Amino acid sequence: MSDEGERPSYDPAEVRRSITLCFSARDLRELAEGLGAAGLPEGRGIQDMAREVVRHFEKQGTLDRLVEALKQARPLMEWPAPLARSNAAAAAPAFPPPPPLAPLTPEPEAAPAPAPAPEPAAAPAPTLVEPAPAPPLVEPPRGPEAPLLRDPYAPVWPGTSAPREPTRPVDGRRFTLLFAIAAVVIVVASVGAFLIGRAGSDSSGPAPLLAGTDAMAKGERPLRESGPSRLAADAVRRSLGNLARGCDLPLGPNEEPGTELFQMAYDQCGMRPMIGRPPSAVRPTRPADSAGAPSGGGSGLFDPQPTLPPPNRAAPATQQQPRKTQAAPDKPALPDNTACVDRCSATQKQCNRGCGGEPKLSSEYGRWQQCQAQCLQSASRCRLACQ
Repeated sequence: MSDEGERPSYDPAEVRRSITLCFSARDLRELAEGLGAAGLPEGRGIQDMAREVVRHFEKQGTLDRLVEALKQARPLMEWPAPLARSNAAAAAPAFPPPPPLAPLTPEPEAAPAPAPAPEPAAAPAPTLVEPAPAPPLVEPPRGPEAPLLRDPYAPVWPGTSAPREPTRPVDGRRFTLLFAIAAVVIVVASVGAFLIGRAGSDSSGPAPLLAGTDAMAKGERPLRESGPSRLAADAVRRSLGNLARGCDLPLGPNEEPGTELFQMAYDQCGMRPMIGRPPSAVRPTRPADSAGAPSGGGSGLFDPQPTLPPPNRAAPATQQQPRKTQAAPDKPALPDNTACVDRCSATQKQCNRGCGGEPKLSSEYGRWQQCQAQCLQSASRCRLACQ
């Protein structure tokens, strides 16, 4: 067979691998049917379909035709090259044939051996000149060896671990020293903060005491500028001031009321129930009749109180002399206080019902509390009037 008639051959495994990379099962089936392949199985994947197509064309000896069609369908794919054939290597055998065997013939008789010729005289051996010794090799001085750098991304053989750097043991003395330094710093900072706060409190000075009180005379602990104790002291001072103004007691502009104010108020005003309270627009009145009903047909809680003549102002404390107590006129006997207190309680309950129930919204809670406070205030005034 001539060289022109030989068809190029391809590796079937390489052809199958290239087909699976760039073809689907449906496209490969259509291409094979276009080349005349019939009877290909259906419903298989690309691996099985490529194996069947390559096997079909390999049996027919037209694998090169299939490769050419594949190249035309997918020109950008790198298809396998045909296998190279050497004619000389195919013609020449790998090992030369052995020589043919000689025919089996009787051997002739051996002829007598001739006499050996005399050996010639040996020539003198030439003198060997020893070669000169080679000069010793002197290596140049080497510099410091560079450290061996290992690629951190180099693959490691399975089952082996990368060499680890030796770890230094933990030095307990070093940690103890660090902890001691930290403790000293914390102690110094705490002492400094304490001293700074103490100096600030000393520089501010104590709160001023109320002038004319027993605390200043006895040297007691001063009141603070703010807090519950200061609020209570201010409230007591305001109440004493109201008591002094209600009884027209002499009180200087810078003078603070003391405990002796109670005796002076008792001597000046007696047992008046509303002394020391701020004046209000509506005052409760005492019941007038013995049956407990208010006079005039009203409720008796919000009737205006008759105006009293203004008391005479007392002389200054330096010129004030003890007054003689005037005999009070005989007053009618007051009724029993039980009915009056019960009436005040009933009025308070009625007022509380008028405020309504406790609201659930926070926006309405303030108004409800204000209404309850007004009811309680009216009831307190009513009970005070019953005394």
